Amino acid sequence: MLLTEEIPSTLSDIGRTKLEDSVWDVSIGDYLIHCLEDYGVRHVFGIPGDYVLSFYSMLERSPLQLVGCTREDCAGFAADAYARLNGISAVCV
Repeated sequence: MLLTEEIPSTLSDIGRTKLEDSVWDVSIGDYLIHCLEDYGVRHVFGIPGDYVLSFYSMLERSPLQLVGCTREDCAGFAADAYARLNGISAVCV
């Protein structure tokens, strides 16, 4: 039987309780890079721009190889061709 004091009153109370139990020192970019590595990704195709420069800095420090392109469609085509030739998934930023 649950007591009413045990039931969180709002969704923010649920999130606050879970966050208090653990410490998060990982940025979203670092987490994404870690997930890509776990999936076996070795190359990331994309275009450097002001919205992704901090993520590109993280990529340069990671074991993933960054393949820079000059246009969005070229990055997509290059990632697609690379994936098809190697029988793997593609990543394009």
